[in-house]
Amino acid sequence: MTIYDNLLKRLANQEIVLPMLENQMRAAVRDGADLHGGVWEGRGDGYFHPSTHPLMGERQLYYLFHPDTQKFAVDEPFSLEREMAAGVGTSLHEILQRHLVRTGLVKPENVEKMFTIEEHHVRGRIDAIVDHLTRGPIVVEIKSRTHFKFAKTELLPKWEAQLSIQLDSQGLETGIILMVESGYPFRMREIPVARNDALLSEIYSKFDRVREAIALNRAPIYCCAPNSPTVTTCPVRFACWLHPDGPR
Repeated sequence: MTIYDNLLKRLANQEIVLPMLENQMRAAVRDGADLHGGVWEGRGDGYFHPSTHPLMGERQLYYLFHPDTQKFAVDEPFSLEREMAAGVGTSLHEILQRHLVRTGLVKPENVEKMFTIEEHHVRGRIDAIVDHLTRGPIVVEIKSRTHFKFAKTELLPKWEAQLSIQLDSQGLETGIILMVESGYPFRMREIPVARNDALLSEIYSKFDRVREAIALNRAPIYCCAPNSPTVTTCPVRFACWLHPDGPR
């Protein structure tokens, strides 16, 4: 099955609107835009981003950021379901952010607040910073979850890494994951998160080593075997084991 099977099926069924709509959505993603027409955060800006890169391996990051190998990176195949889920998540973000501002809990300038940590070449944005009457500023990261996943309240490692970097950018120690169910009844739940300084040290050290490796034009050690299942899904497989000119 290819990524175009669904589109071909729609055409075979003589559907009128959906084939054109799905094709346009695929084109928008290919051009680097989301369902709302905005450019993906961090796409091609050369910075490490808290939502994407902290838990990736050094070799992957090396190939993703090296100017000579970026062109070999493979994006995740288009999926209408995945893009619709992302669109729903974005809409829920916007609704919650708008009401946080209306209640006076968040200043407009503290919604989607951009930050840069130049020392480690990190750039990102914070969903909202709440001005709490007794606890002061609180970093809030909104996460939409399906009904099944909403029942699982554990803090995911990628969330802890992302929020730790956000907290560090603001000089704060604690923040909140605001989890919202992506379907009726749209329940919400808070997960408190403490800044993990040990994890931050590991992430920043890794980012620094990757930048040094790029400057030296020396790839980090291999992180998987050439015929392993990992290779078939790795986004930089064509810059590494499957490079057109042989393994690098």
